[in-house]
Amino acid sequence: GTPGSQMAVIARRGQNYFLMRMSGGGSANQPPVINGQPLKSESQQLKPGDVIEVSNTQMRFEEA
Repeated sequence: GTPGSQMAVIARRGQNYFLMRMSGGGSANQPPVINGQPLKSESQQLKPGDVIEVSNTQMRFEEA
């Protein structure tokens, strides 16, 4: 990523998917956002339809 920008990864653990903040990416004051709420821990489980915002880009999580 670009220095100073937010970074996050979606990882699968078993049958579930999680959004995880990447260390060293972006400001601690601006964590990734899920459904309008800042990510409060290092990872959060995602559900179909969740709206994720990272670096001013919005995405909707859906399982295939």
